[in-house]
Amino acid sequence: YQAIIQNKLVGFGMFFLFEDNAWLGWILVHKKFRKRGIGTAITKHLIEQATEKGAKNFLLTATELGIPIYEKMGFKTSSHYRFFNPPEQFKPNYNKTGIRTATKNDLKMICQLDLEATGEKRATMIESYLEECIVVDKGGINGFFIPNLGNGFIVSRDFETGKHLLHFRYKRNQKPIVVSDQNDEMIEYLLQQGFTEGYKIHRMVLGTEPNWHPGMIYSRAAGYCG
Repeated sequence: YQAIIQNKLVGFGMFFLFEDNAWLGWILVHKKFRKRGIGTAITKHLIEQATEKGAKNFLLTATELGIPIYEKMGFKTSSHYRFFNPPEQFKPNYNKTGIRTATKNDLKMICQLDLEATGEKRATMIESYLEECIVVDKGGINGFFIPNLGNGFIVSRDFETGKHLLHFRYKRNQKPIVVSDQNDEMIEYLLQQGFTEGYKIHRMVLGTEPNWHPGMIYSRAAGYCG
């Protein structure tokens, strides 16, 4: 959705709808038009539109600039995402055993794993990325990696699989690693490997937080879908 003033684009926002849960994202206002209530108006409009389509809970990630706006609307910080930059000498190394490209037969198991990790039913989105999805198959899908979903989304049932997929991702994508502050095991590993923390952003919720398990997410996708 766009905010237009005198035929000029001054702001925009969007939402992803996953049944009861809606992720709000890309809520931006041109710096010359800030502090006029445009960001608030966009956010309210997104909530209204998502509610009409069945959303009951709303999630977003917020910078320090946006937090006061969202708090006034009832959003509360439930946790944080922490950004980690790799050291120059970092040499990714992973076990290739079981790593393969996903097939249509894997879709149900991948979606179930995503549901366990995020608490959200996102089958339509996952299916749209299936052709590029990488899985770790150990007699079942232990983890998966979607390279072009945001920064490269990684979910795993166990630490070793998550670590190997992280190394696999890094050989193709050197962007910062972003994980929830509730994934203590992964944060400890990154610090041991010499990663340095950049900054963190707020995960905010209006309504009920999905029943998610952040320790299963080894690389966050993006601000618009967690």
